[in-house]
Amino acid sequence: MEGEQAEGARAEGLPPGCCECTDNTKALLTVITLFASITIAQLWAAVAANSDTLLVDGLSMLVDTSTYVGNLVAEFRGGGAFAELLASGASLAVLYGVALYGVLSAAMELGDPIDEQEHPLEPGVVLAFGIWGLVFDLLSFWGFHRWGLQSLVSASGSGEEDDPRTGLNKVREEDSGSQSPGGEAKPSMNMRSAFMHVGADLLRSSAAVVEGCVVIFAGGNGRSADAIATLVVSATIIAGGCGAGASWLREAWKVRYTRRRQKMGLSVPVLDNLPAAILGTPVVGESEELAAAEPKASAEEPWRLPNLEASADGTQPPPPGG
Repeated sequence: MEGEQAEGARAEGLPPGCCECTDNTKALLTVITLFASITIAQLWAAVAANSDTLLVDGLSMLVDTSTYVGNLVAEFRGGGAFAELLASGASLAVLYGVALYGVLSAAMELGDPIDEQEHPLEPGVVLAFGIWGLVFDLLSFWGFHRWGLQSLVSASGSGEEDDPRTGLNKVREEDSGSQSPGGEAKPSMNMRSAFMHVGADLLRSSAAVVEGCVVIFAGGNGRSADAIATLVVSATIIAGGCGAGASWLREAWKVRYTRRRQKMGLSVPVLDNLPAAILGTPVVGESEELAAAEPKASAEEPWRLPNLEASADGTQPPPPGG
């Protein structure tokens, strides 16, 4: 069956695998369907219920849905590291903007409260959408567990071996792809980014449920409860963004470092500690690889020697007969 799909893709001029529905794409399609169905309704409900909490949550869900679409495109295009970084980085930037809007809106509400009679909160709507969001988040987690689990966890036997010269793990050239020799998928930042977005939305939906319960069953002030819940939702976005942003920066550096070494024809060490590489200090054992990558002298060009020292006046000696 897979052979027929690959042949069909080649017949249409498409790269093999682009039309295959992998487990990752199934998980992402499940999440996109669930989030898209609730996002538009929640944005409308936020305006009807006069709730900044639902508005900020709805905007963040809109960003999440766009991110999942970007993740899906990256999967269809082969899940390249650069495409994954673009999709996750853009979503992080927009999420920070939504969170800052929520913080400013909540601060103004607490500093200068709006009249409850003029703009009453509809706690029943907030509670209903909070519960709806929780159900959809749990279904999304089920989709990740059913189809995307291997892309979220580290796989054993991923083709890494210890280098006796450096004491570091080194990835063999033939295993530098997205799968290990045993066929197990390596952790994907693309899928991890989508998973973290669902986890953050679970916390935001929980805040909406708590707000609705406090106002309905405890008789709390609706406007104040909504402002506090908005702060909690915004803080959740910012806190999650800090961890995701740090992971994004690490992955961006790794992609740059890996591509640089591959262009030089060197193997790519997997470093637990990166200060030496960041400072430009050669990794232990790297000098031998660099020397091997330098051009070698030939019988026709005996003057082309690696590491040829300059003469006293700073010029290189001319070639014979030159």
